Amino acid sequence: MGYDLHITRADFHFDSDLYPISRAEWTAFADTEPQLIRHTGENGGECWELLTPADGSWQMNWVGGQITIWKGGHVATQLAQIAARLGARVVGDDAEEHFPDGSEVPWHEPRPILFHRAWTVAEAAAAWQTIFERREGLSSSWYPGPDYAPHALGAFRTFADRAVATADVPGADRLSYGYGPAEGADGPVFTLRLARHLITDSDGGQAHIACRLDYPITQELAALGTFDTSWSSPAEADRSTRDDWFDAVAARPEWRLFALITPRTFDFEA
Repeated sequence: MGYDLHITRADFHFDSDLYPISRAEWTAFADTEPQLIRHTGENGGECWELLTPADGSWQMNWVGGQITIWKGGHVATQLAQIAARLGARVVGDDAEEHFPDGSEVPWHEPRPILFHRAWTVAEAAAAWQTIFERREGLSSSWYPGPDYAPHALGAFRTFADRAVATADVPGADRLSYGYGPAEGADGPVFTLRLARHLITDSDGGQAHIACRLDYPITQELAALGTFDTSWSSPAEADRSTRDDWFDAVAARPEWRLFALITPRTFDFEA
């Protein structure tokens, strides 16, 4: 059994950024549970305490779309009962799942995802970075290499397939791809930028989530100049489908160059 336990809507707790329990949702739920006590520190930080008649108290923290219970093996059943009322599950560090009846089942096949809503903008930003950092398998990180840009485009395409909460107006979800010379922290760079632009309310409020890859300026990159293209969510009849747009971006000739070079830095902006 894992050392710590996690309340999550994902199959594995380290995917909780992709299928998050929001902090607001958890706080509102926990306030209705008499055995959960919320503590607020002087700096505004919060943690929760699970009180049990037989086993004392246990600390719980919300982080990254999940609730972690430190050294929580002795109260797995109580936690599973709480998670069930939340519409979530309890898994351990060894991927076993704990159930409200006290049973425990090791992981042997993918478990249903218990997340059934659009991301908020803040959740989307965290989720995109998690998608980007996945390579193969469930927990491998992606390390910089010559194929970094094609990987980033693939992650962007996966990210674009997931809904984010937006206003119900035309063009509320726009994707963009662009590159060109820019000013970096240490001088001129060549920047590749993938972005998602969201209209968040009927008054026109906007949010922008972007992945930026910066390269040292070379003659080959400088020769590319500047380019930008975008796609908007259906509403504009002359727009191609999203898949067509991604296919057209991936087929552009500059990707032969991007696939050969390693970025100096990359970052997510939200």
